Amino acid sequence: MDNPFEHINERLSAIENILQDIKNNPSASSESDQLLNVGDAAKLLSLSKVSIYRKVSERSIPFHKLSGRLYFLEDELIKHVKEK
Repeated sequence: MDNPFEHINERLSAIENILQDIKNNPSASSESDQLLNVGDAAKLLSLSKVSIYRKVSERSIPFHKLSGRLYFLEDELIKHVKEK
């Protein structure tokens, strides 16, 4: 029977390596990959929070939902505005 913690240790090691790479090369992550909440997205787009929620319900702006919370990537919102 396999040790169930062995898999967890392998995953943690992989995560640790990824974090170490990010720490050693911070310029690799783009500033435009900024993760925004509803308030930040509203400020970026010069809209009210209500307008952001309406656009999300209409699926007229790009968004991500995780654990019941809405998130936006700055570069996706900027690209979306430029395409309109």
